Amino acid sequence: MRKKILHTILISLEWRIIAFVITNIFFWFTTGHFWTAAGFAFMLQIILFLAYLTWYFLRLELQMSFSQNSAKKILSWW
Repeated sequence: MRKKILHTILISLEWRIIAFVITNIFFWFTTGHFWTAAGFAFMLQIILFLAYLTWYFLRLELQMSFSQNSAKKILSWW
């Protein structure tokens, strides 16, 4: 289980770094301020990292499908 969690975190971080660069450039052009853009991009990537980490772990590592029984499966896993 620990190996699956670590794998999930590494996959999520890899994509968040790529997305941070892209969103930072976008926010830099829209705001005109590099450090403001970097702050916005960083906050956005934290939110997306947590969401993707949860989705990836539940959907791919634990191979759960999101149906009516998903809540029961998640609660029984905890």
